[in-house]
Amino acid sequence: KGEEEKKKKKKKKKRKKHDAGSNRKSSDGVKTETDGVDAAGDDDEDDDEEWEYRRGKDVYVEFEDMLYRCTILNRRLKKSSYQYFVYWNGFKKTHNSWVKEDDVQKITAYSSRRFNKQSIEESSETDEEEEWEYPIGKDVYVEFDDLLYRATVLNRRTRKGSYQYLVHYDGFKKGADGWVKEKDVHKITAYTSRRFNKQSLESEEESEEEEEEESAAEEEEEVEEDEEEEFPNGVVVYVEFRDVLYRATVLGKRMRKGEPQYFVHYDGYKKTADRWVKYADVHKRTAYTSRRYNKQRKEEAAASQNAASDSKSTASASSSKSKAPAPSEFELSDEEGNKILDMKGIQSGVEFLPGSSVFVKWNEALYLAKMVKRRIRAGETQYFITYNGFRDSSNAWVSLSNIYEINPRTRKIFERKDTKQVRTKTSVEHLNRVTAAGSKKRAYSRQSSIGSASQAGLGALEGVESGVPFLPGSTLFAKVGDELHLAKMVKKRGDIDDMEYFISYTKRKRTVDAWVPVTDVYEINAQTKRIYNKNK
Repeated sequence: KGEEEKKKKKKKKKRKKHDAGSNRKSSDGVKTETDGVDAAGDDDEDDDEEWEYRRGKDVYVEFEDMLYRCTILNRRLKKSSYQYFVYWNGFKKTHNSWVKEDDVQKITAYSSRRFNKQSIEESSETDEEEEWEYPIGKDVYVEFDDLLYRATVLNRRTRKGSYQYLVHYDGFKKGADGWVKEKDVHKITAYTSRRFNKQSLESEEESEEEEEEESAAEEEEEVEEDEEEEFPNGVVVYVEFRDVLYRATVLGKRMRKGEPQYFVHYDGYKKTADRWVKYADVHKRTAYTSRRYNKQRKEEAAASQNAASDSKSTASASSSKSKAPAPSEFELSDEEGNKILDMKGIQSGVEFLPGSSVFVKWNEALYLAKMVKRRIRAGETQYFITYNGFRDSSNAWVSLSNIYEINPRTRKIFERKDTKQVRTKTSVEHLNRVTAAGSKKRAYSRQSSIGSASQAGLGALEGVESGVPFLPGSTLFAKVGDELHLAKMVKKRGDIDDMEYFISYTKRKRTVDAWVPVTDVYEINAQTKRIYNKNK
């Protein structure tokens, strides 16, 4: 206690000397602080006993409740308080700094125990860090969607008893950084490196193919931009519809709002599917478009084969399980034994005019109905149907794919499957009249075409079916005498049994336009084109 009192007295004396020196005035009458500092510095050099810690002494310095071993390099008196310039052991010289005397402690048994305790705690923390498999800054592979990405560990944490790592993906922006589970992090080994390199090669090949396709598409676009190519009648092109290419033949051209449009016939589809398409949707047959077209066809063929194999397997499985008698001619069964109507390859989706009588497929059966009006929803054609013998509440919009025209084949299926539909006298008479007219028209058209061909010298028309129904505005071939002429159908008159078309010939005077029976009208196809060109 006596020594501490002596030290306090020394400090008080020193502070008094500092205050006395700071109150001195210069020759100009201005008080200066440097005079007091110099005086204190001179006293410091002359008397080391006034300072508690001398230069070069090892001490402990407290910073944020932690003790650090330091060496005193210099000392000063600032704002009536003693300060020491210290070097922090184990740190760079750039960390040297001034500390207050209150934060400096002698190396005693107490301070040494406290310092050693801190060291033990730090060593235990390092042991905990060793539990983590990947340290911060480590390069690793991160698996995402069965693909490996090279990344760097930025941080780590535990969530619900599992380790997680914050990683930065090489080659990606910082916004893509995220936390991943430890099971998705892999070390950089020979196996993971081979797997990563294999993925890189595959991605490079895909990118090269995409670049080739893009370059080919750009070249094609440049050619189209440089010279807006016109497609003459009869040329085969590709028409794009909903990102799918279809093979088609150009039949005509027109201008709408300053842009050309082409009337095309889709190969493998009925003439009722012929449409006007924009110039932008028509593509020339090139190597790129042909590869794209063939690729789409292969995918469709593979899908149809899979569907056919599935249907065969389900049909065989159901027959073997149930051991029931073989299904009828127009019925199949699924796995649960439900009967499925087999249309025997009859194509649906034929275009109809309002008021036409049709068959509607519903609940695996055909129903007699009448088409009232038409609309298009989401690119799909729908008809408003009134069912024969049902209330008006049953009327509904039906997709075109579930509507079939009335002919002997569909009528056979209709009568085979008893739907208990109420059939009025007028509906039965109309059904008989439609089917009889269809068969009579086909027989008469064949006889008339054969007779006229043998008499007029058009033997090549033998076997070519005439009397195909056309919509107003359709382009067709009309037989005049011994020749075929290109014409356009303007309007029609008469009933189903005796129908006539008013024809406007494209390369003849309007005075020649006349009403022509339906038996002298032919659709434009490869066979009729050959006959037309031959006679021309």
